[in-house]
Amino acid sequence: MHEESGVTRGLGMTIAARSEPIDTPRQNWILTAGGDWFWIIGTPILALVWALLTLVLLGPVWVISIFVVLNASHHLPTFLRIYGDKDLFERFRWSLVLGPVLPFCFAMVVVAFLVSSGRSLNDFLVLTLITTIWDPWHFLMQHYGFMRIYDRHNHAPRRIAARMDLALCGSWFVYLMLAALEWLPNLMYELVNQCGIWLPGLIDISLFGLLHDIFLVVALAVTFGYLYYLTWCRRHGYFISHAKLALMLVTFGVMYLTYVPNGMMEGIIHSLRRWYPGISEWGFAMGFATIGMVHVTQYLAIVWKYNRSLARRPGAARSGWFLRSFTHGGLAVILLYVVFCLFYGFLITWGPGDVLHPDWLMNQDAVAVKWMAGTLAAVMFTSTIMHYYYDGFIWKIRHRENRQNLEMEDASSAITQSQARSGSWWDNDKRGSPRHTLLRQAVYFLPPILFVVVSYFLAIQDEVSRDPLTYARETIIAYEEDPARFQDRVEPALGGLDRQMQIELQMVELRKEDADHLVKLAFMHNFYGRLVVRRDPDNPAAIKACYQHYQQSVQFLERAITSPGDRYHPETEEPLDEDQVHAIQSFWRNQMRGMEGQF
Repeated sequence: MHEESGVTRGLGMTIAARSEPIDTPRQNWILTAGGDWFWIIGTPILALVWALLTLVLLGPVWVISIFVVLNASHHLPTFLRIYGDKDLFERFRWSLVLGPVLPFCFAMVVVAFLVSSGRSLNDFLVLTLITTIWDPWHFLMQHYGFMRIYDRHNHAPRRIAARMDLALCGSWFVYLMLAALEWLPNLMYELVNQCGIWLPGLIDISLFGLLHDIFLVVALAVTFGYLYYLTWCRRHGYFISHAKLALMLVTFGVMYLTYVPNGMMEGIIHSLRRWYPGISEWGFAMGFATIGMVHVTQYLAIVWKYNRSLARRPGAARSGWFLRSFTHGGLAVILLYVVFCLFYGFLITWGPGDVLHPDWLMNQDAVAVKWMAGTLAAVMFTSTIMHYYYDGFIWKIRHRENRQNLEMEDASSAITQSQARSGSWWDNDKRGSPRHTLLRQAVYFLPPILFVVVSYFLAIQDEVSRDPLTYARETIIAYEEDPARFQDRVEPALGGLDRQMQIELQMVELRKEDADHLVKLAFMHNFYGRLVVRRDPDNPAAIKACYQHYQQSVQFLERAITSPGDRYHPETEEPLDEDQVHAIQSFWRNQMRGMEGQF
């Protein structure tokens, strides 16, 4: 849905005024004026209302779970479009047919390793780091694509217009992702803990704060430049799309409200709590689900528009059910379209997330059950990465076929064949053979997949770095059962805990007191103290050090009780309520009393 990369490469160029007068056209719409305001421009507000209502009535798990299903559901319209458009399928035949092969095969290799080695299928999540990194870019490009569609009547030089739009939405998007305080730190945290990939300094409060300030200044500078650009357009009679500006303001306004910790959202939650005392705190996951629903809704709307227009063009659509469905339309077909997409999303996500507890699949001993769960996980990964991959080239507005099927080509349109770099996706026909297509896709897909997978395989060889808490617990057990083994393990265990505690402290600072990281710190200090005193049980200094670590453990749990976020037991991964936290504190205090007077 975005213009060619050549149109959006760079920002600096001289702006020359056009001498001929230009008639200002009316605002164009993708669906209709009302349809666009509801399904595209106003969708962020509707998504926020949905998220708040769901949070109040059903709880945070349902917000995430519904989004997960709907997010997977919106992959299907991509595949429907590919199948229904005869010219598109013929032009990109081998790319579309062979695209899923490499991602699915490598995903199944990971599944086979996990099942055969007896490891948890939760480790499959290491592959989703690829889609986690790709997802923000995918959202940004869809938003940018809508901006360019709304701006199509603008007769300003195309390179200037496209670059200004990309600079504006790109700079604010990057700033908001940094200001969210969770996305980038969480990504770095997962890279360290799942893949053993350590990027020095990126989980660091000072560097993160510096990046935040730099990109805020950049976003503000770009905004002032964009305001000058709008003034220049008005002065020279170029069309200014108010729909485009409204889309930008509404989308990024709601994104700020839901992503970035702010007093306004805290006030909304506080007000709702007067009527619903049990409502949960608002977190980044809620914001991600909210903006994700925006992306999903807008995508469903534009694919519906595309397929309807395609079906009405003689000979353009594939005959059969696709042609019959999208030609006639109507409420029944729209509902069937939505239900069909929902069924696909429900199927490949195993139902609505934690609400139906699909994790039982992960914890079964039966090999057949693990293979079933692993295969569904591989399908989900492949579906997601194919959605991103296909959208990268099937939605380019420079292609005449897209402009026709989105009904963008008319007398006043600024995007014409003479102005576009390529009139049709057939103009540069480089379909190639299946072998060449696979080689090209190998270059495209394999580097990130191999990087993550190989890093994971290397990381699991180092048990200390992979899971320092489990290594420390097993070392404590070895103290009673195998003293020689304890002596071999105790120093690496202390070193692993020390490194991980530094990372957890940085995460607490970055996320402004997160309960889950505080609980992990509490258990790590407890284990650290137990290891120190077992290493040198008769040394008063070791007993004192153990006592001090127990003190810190109790204090971290106290902070966890009053901090936002979920609390999970680091060993059992079960949620901890306030009474359970107090019980753990009481147990540790009793152990501390036994140490008093020994140092």
